[in-house]
Amino acid sequence: MVQSRGYRIVDRRTFLRHLGNCGLLAASVRAGFGQTALGQPTVFNLPDLENLPAGRPIAPEARSVVAKISNPMILAGPRLHERALLTALHHALCLATETEHPEQAWQRLIEPDDVVGIALDAVGFEPLATAETLAGQIVQSLENADIARERIVLIGPPPRLTQVLGTRPRTFGWQSQPSRVGDAEVTLAAVLEQVTALINVPTLSTDNVCGIAGCIKNASLPFVQRQSPWYEGACAPHLAELLATPAIRSKLRIHIVNGLRAVFDRGPLVHRDCVWPYAGLIASLDPVAADTVALEVLNTRRAEENLSAIGDDQGRLPHIHAAARLGLGTDDHDYIHVVEPAGI
Repeated sequence: MVQSRGYRIVDRRTFLRHLGNCGLLAASVRAGFGQTALGQPTVFNLPDLENLPAGRPIAPEARSVVAKISNPMILAGPRLHERALLTALHHALCLATETEHPEQAWQRLIEPDDVVGIALDAVGFEPLATAETLAGQIVQSLENADIARERIVLIGPPPRLTQVLGTRPRTFGWQSQPSRVGDAEVTLAAVLEQVTALINVPTLSTDNVCGIAGCIKNASLPFVQRQSPWYEGACAPHLAELLATPAIRSKLRIHIVNGLRAVFDRGPLVHRDCVWPYAGLIASLDPVAADTVALEVLNTRRAEENLSAIGDDQGRLPHIHAAARLGLGTDDHDYIHVVEPAGI
């Protein structure tokens, strides 16, 4: 672990040594989360990960930046310290976009004529009691960057939150024309025709089918009409194929994982004895890298609870690896910079 400009950048060796100390690398594969046959890799923006000589230096621009922020001051019992949360949000936003100020970050991500959808995880919305406050902070931060509330659409939460925050009402229902995803024709949500940019805000949680309910799942499954077929085979490669469809992928701007209160077991439904106050956010432009880091955060907590690790012996989940093989991001830690503030 090295120090750089007041932040900690975690390299692969340090990352794996930390996991080894937690006893995670030797953990057995959980039932249902084993290897799955995937197609040949199609890499768009990353080098060929399988043909690099061992020890070759990796250029910083080839790595996906993942900001990982945790501050216990955010949680004050059942309530959230909103100023501390806003500080954490702005740190995560600036680190993920490599900018100096949140307004600059939003201006880099959002075009002047964009209608911005904030995709919130509806499953843990009420019992975790954090998404509403985080959504409010994101809306306020956008407004501070001259992105008016009339240009913001909330996707996932109860309709009352739209009234509370004064954002544009969401278009409900489904598109009239089907879209092709892989070998199937599917009906996508009409809201994808309403918005031109998406801020993806999943919950840091395990999932009893695909392993974790993270960025890939939250940016894909809620937008398809018939969801049950997409759960087959631990969701691989189905969720990756959904995420890759232009109607979704072209709109994705940033992924902000809500780990203020996180679910380390038996998710995505919330059981009180499986919730812990991580008091953190994980942010990245790369959904695959963000989910890879989120998985390790969850597995670290599971080790503390004497629970087995989720994933195979390389710490991979089928649907995350499928997304990497489709060129949607990277799950290779050599190509991920995990950046943490030294103190906020």
